[in-house]
Amino acid sequence: MKTATNVPQTYGVLIVEDDAMTRSVMKRVISMAGFRVKEAALASDGFKSVDEDVHLVLVDIGLPDYDGQNLAVRLRRRFSKERLKICFVSSLQGKDSVQKCLDVGGDDYIIKPIDKDILLQKVTKLLGQSTPQFAWVGADCHAEILDSNILPDLKVVRLSESGMLIKSSSRFQVGAHFKLDCPGLTSAIKLPFNEVVHRVTSCERIGHSIFISSDFVGLTEKYVNSLRRLAIRGTIITDAKNLSETKENQDEAQKK
Repeated sequence: MKTATNVPQTYGVLIVEDDAMTRSVMKRVISMAGFRVKEAALASDGFKSVDEDVHLVLVDIGLPDYDGQNLAVRLRRRFSKERLKICFVSSLQGKDSVQKCLDVGGDDYIIKPIDKDILLQKVTKLLGQSTPQFAWVGADCHAEILDSNILPDLKVVRLSESGMLIKSSSRFQVGAHFKLDCPGLTSAIKLPFNEVVHRVTSCERIGHSIFISSDFVGLTEKYVNSLRRLAIRGTIITDAKNLSETKENQDEAQKK
């Protein structure tokens, strides 16, 4: 299992999970990485436990008193997304389940059974501490921005187990959710990108181009492991494009 380095001790994580064994495993993984951990078995106790020392809440959907989605709604009335991150933890894998969690204020989604590496990677990413490795890509695609009729053309520049860097001609709003139609990339790495939800984490102009960073939301362990292997190898995926074009994107992205 990977461990985080140079993690500020001021970051606090609250685990709201009614299963004692699952809660214990999550607590051990996160605390060993240097984060402070609080825990609660009920949504009501979790709500009371969120104070100035908590920066991320990991919450199960099915809780004995009221569900995690209702807890997220209540927390979002008190805390902005900048102040408090919320990550759902559930065995539900359907797109509708993931989307509902995003709609009520969630930032990410972890699918049970919990993979310890994925858990730690998600926690460090949400708290701004991760440094993922990348595969380099030269794949054309277009995006469907959820709750919008906009379908911009994009180019995927790099890919990691946690998300993508995308070159775009249009700006995306930070926090927006979108899906990609990218047949070439889907064929190259056997991942159905048209079904994967992405969340925009940053949108920045560099020179004449706009670069969009996004996270995957609710990606299954199977696909995360596939992406991790590509990233560790630094794979170059050209999607039948000229390799120099991919390297040009890589050089541009290095400036980011």
